[in-house]
Amino acid sequence: MQNTFSSSYFKTHCLKLLDNVSTHKNVIIVTKRGKAVAKIEPIEPLKKDKLLFNALSNKATINSDILEIEHDKWDAENE
Repeated sequence: MQNTFSSSYFKTHCLKLLDNVSTHKNVIIVTKRGKAVAKIEPIEPLKKDKLLFNALSNKATINSDILEIEHDKWDAENE
């Protein structure tokens, strides 16, 4: 379902209209001086594996103690 509202009406009823979009999955068109300027539609929630912080979870493993790894010695003055 698509509803069209003037920008002044949208401004005064914004929270109620956004709740309506969220719960009833309606699309809202906001107009200014009779011309459409914005389209507000519900979004699909992101799946956990698509979130930035979860994208690489369970993708790497540590196979040894990183403190026991031998590192090459280097001299900072000669580099």
